[in-house]
Amino acid sequence: LQLTVKQKETLDDCQKKIEALPTETDKFLEYCDKEFAGVVPNYNLKNYGL
Repeated sequence: LQLTVKQKETLDDCQKKIEALPTETDKFLEYCDKEFAGVVPNYNLKNYGL
């Protein structure tokens, strides 16, 4: 699959962000709270079964 430079850069950026996510559950949940609370309407970990 041929990608444009911009597409490749975007995919590389996404991969870096995914790899940077915490692997431990507790740390991941803390990250989610910090990242999404106040940004996503009605955000609550309980809404996601967490």
